[in-house]
Amino acid sequence: MRNTLRTCINCAVVDLQERMIRLVHDNDGTILVDAPRQVGGRGAYVCNQKCLNQALQKKKISKAHRTKKQITK
Repeated sequence: MRNTLRTCINCAVVDLQERMIRLVHDNDGTILVDAPRQVGGRGAYVCNQKCLNQALQKKKISKAHRTKKQITK
């Protein structure tokens, strides 16, 4: 695997892709954790569970996925 870097959408920490949590959304707007990294489409990355929760509260996931749909827990 390549040493691809990704940036957390919440805290802007840059880390290796395999250490980050990848989030994708399906056609109905549901956010999915793409653990095997096999789902196609636009992805957003967070570095840990705390950043995931904060990104949900601040609606950063919708912005990263370029959608106006609001994501809730």
